[in-house]
Amino acid sequence: MLNKNKKRRLVRWFVDFTKGWNEELHNAIQADVLAEYRRSFPNGTDDPEGIIGRMREFYHQRMMATASLLISAASLAVALVALVVSIVALRH
Repeated sequence: MLNKNKKRRLVRWFVDFTKGWNEELHNAIQADVLAEYRRSFPNGTDDPEGIIGRMREFYHQRMMATASLLISAASLAVALVALVVSIVALRH
């Protein structure tokens, strides 16, 4: 069992490791949202922050749905490989 100090170090390592990835994802999403806003509203709008915020929320939801589907597909692939390996092992 991990003690509290080891748990804290493990969590900090994970957060530090993923921080760069999270920043890159955030910057990429922000760039896409701003580019789409400028394309959709070349003359601007009365509430740019509100519209950009809603666009960002939509994009985040779409990214989360895509990530969930990719994780599900990967899990299914791993399960199928495990099934095939177990069937081969039982037959020999």
